[in-house]
Amino acid sequence: PYNHNHTLQQLYFDQYQTDSSAASIFVKLALVKDKMTKEFMWGYPLIGIAGEASEVIELLQKIDEAGKTTPEIKELLENEAGDMLWNISAYADARGFSLGEIASLGVDKSLADPTVHEFQTYVIRKSDLEDHGFQLMKAAAELFDHTRIGAIMEESKRILRDDKLETNPERDQRIKTAIANVLVSITMICSAMGISLDEVMENNIEKCAPLHESTVKDDLG
Repeated sequence: PYNHNHTLQQLYFDQYQTDSSAASIFVKLALVKDKMTKEFMWGYPLIGIAGEASEVIELLQKIDEAGKTTPEIKELLENEAGDMLWNISAYADARGFSLGEIASLGVDKSLADPTVHEFQTYVIRKSDLEDHGFQLMKAAAELFDHTRIGAIMEESKRILRDDKLETNPERDQRIKTAIANVLVSITMICSAMGISLDEVMENNIEKCAPLHESTVKDDLG
């Protein structure tokens, strides 16, 4: 399981959101081309959240009942979890949501603006990680339920269909709560696999940055 004595990384969710936005390919190209609509700007990562979550679930099928797996599968899981978190951050960024504020909804309200490490530590403390296999399957099953990705997709659909992209504070709050629940689920999965969430985020930024730079350079000629 996740090492409780992991060296504290002072990575905040809002900092990750800023860094991932800077490494965002489609956001930068939108600024260059001015062709992407507002709907696409947050619709693209919305689809990505569901797609990457499916990849995470598929990898979990390759883990045995004791929660054991190979280093290769664990590395792939880290990458897919990072891509899922990137899409969550991109969606929040496009909607004008603070990822730090959202994360605080998933922990003790007294722990405002938690670091990623604090968030993961809190989730571990509130969860029974002794039975790794059970926790993995529980977290995986919950990812798509009506309080998590299902809620994000449904409420976002209603924004397009009913609200015509107009601000709806009550709907936005439901989406934020659903995203917080998704963050808890993906954190439980990572924790049961011995994966550090802040390292997943940092590695994801490092992976995306060179791709963003080359793509924008090619686009600008």
